[in-house]
Amino acid sequence: MMGLLLIFVLGAVPMQTKAIFASALLPGSGELLLGKEKGKVFLLAEAGIWFIWGSMTIYAHKYRSSSHSYAARYAHANINNDEDYFDLVERYQSADLYNEYVLRDAIDLYPGDYEKQQEFLKANGVFGDDKWRWESTDERLHYWYLRRTMRDAMKKVSYCTGMLLANRILSMIDVALFTRIELDSNQGKGIGIKFKF
Repeated sequence: MMGLLLIFVLGAVPMQTKAIFASALLPGSGELLLGKEKGKVFLLAEAGIWFIWGSMTIYAHKYRSSSHSYAARYAHANINNDEDYFDLVERYQSADLYNEYVLRDAIDLYPGDYEKQQEFLKANGVFGDDKWRWESTDERLHYWYLRRTMRDAMKKVSYCTGMLLANRILSMIDVALFTRIELDSNQGKGIGIKFKF
């Protein structure tokens, strides 16, 4: 591994290849390595995307934490549960109502078999300390708003991840294609036909 890095640094690798690898690591650095000022645009885009990614990640975690605390306070939900549990707290007014839906599924799956129905209910229902009940519909709606805000922020984080990847690809294409076009146009002056295979 060190040998490859040494060859890369000492110059055995062509400058254009170095620039492509540099753009893959940090968009715009390949262009700057080749002396092209447009690399600054890719660098600024990268910085902006990382800023948005970080901001939205913090924002999403803030709303996740707020929603958990809110559910614990107004629905008596168990704050030590996972996101699947808090999704159920969002969808159902109470654990008892959720358990009714689970029991209906059990009856559909195991018609006439009371034991299997009860096993299904025990395996998939919510009981004991995990039970919740919203004090009012307004509080549940506010909880839904907190969860929706968290999900929207997480979507933006995933969009930023895609934009970071796209920025790298565009910078690599810019170095690979447009640098080659400039090099080809500088090689020969005059009129002629050139074939490349």
